Amino acid sequence: DLMVHAAARQRGLGRDLLDRLVGDRRPAVLVTHPDSGARRLYEAAGWTPTGTFTVFGGLDRVVYALAG
Repeated sequence: DLMVHAAARQRGLGRDLLDRLVGDRRPAVLVTHPDSGARRLYEAAGWTPTGTFTVFGGLDRVVYALAG
């Protein structure tokens, strides 16, 4: 999980953390909640939504990919 405290958002911290986590490891895949505000960050960083699925308990998830 990657999270930025609400008081620290909109400062580029999420993008920096994501870049450091992924680094040169591509292709890469991540999964998030469909209502996540972080989806804007992922798409701005070049991640592409590639599909959805439902996990145990009926929780929907969105899959994002970053090309290599």
